[in-house]
Amino acid sequence: MQSEPEGDWFCPECEKITEAECKDSQSKSMSQLSIQQLGIHLRYALQRMKIAGSEPFLEPVDTKKFSDYLDYVFHPMDISTLEKSVRRNQYGCTEAFLADVKWILHNCIIYNGTHTKLTHIAKTMVKIAQHEMSEIEVCPECYLNSCRKRENWFCEPCKDPHVLVWAKLQGFPHWPAKALRIDKGSVDARFFGQHDRAWIPLSGCYLMSKEMPHPVKNKKKGRGPGAKGGLDSAMLEAQHYIDNVI
Repeated sequence: MQSEPEGDWFCPECEKITEAECKDSQSKSMSQLSIQQLGIHLRYALQRMKIAGSEPFLEPVDTKKFSDYLDYVFHPMDISTLEKSVRRNQYGCTEAFLADVKWILHNCIIYNGTHTKLTHIAKTMVKIAQHEMSEIEVCPECYLNSCRKRENWFCEPCKDPHVLVWAKLQGFPHWPAKALRIDKGSVDARFFGQHDRAWIPLSGCYLMSKEMPHPVKNKKKGRGPGAKGGLDSAMLEAQHYIDNVI
């Protein structure tokens, strides 16, 4: 920034957080969670951010060893600091958590440079955090179930059960799936069976019915997104989900 902005200026990141935490503009997912409940989700996200090579970011930088660090970095951030903030219930939305995570990458670039191994790892950690926050926003209950991995977790219906569909990936038969959301003419399908996922065009999805849209004649071809156990296994799991809903 070469000069001060004219008029009133508000930090874009702070603006996102303000909107995300405001009851009138917060997302549906955030309105369903208390700060304490969100904290449970964030703890799982933090665990997934602890990837190979992330050790330098787990604790605060040793300023005795790197005596000039604070000359360049004015807002230090690391995983342990994030964990403390979660325990103190300081995050009211996923955007607030992400804003702090991004400081890890920002500080790494400032001190270590853009094209370094550490910066590459920090970028990966931010991408993981962004993905985890996106999944929480899509459905907090599904996210928590996927983290806890209880027996038959995929069959546990959410408070607002997801629509079931027959979804078709190119080269595979229609397969039973949960439709978590629709965006730009495609369905975010989560398949019964091995719980794979894919964005499927609306034209390739049908509401769930007893009979699949185009029956599989060759059983050997009936191995798609949920290949383990094939279509029969996926259908049994889908029926288990339906039984739990009703």
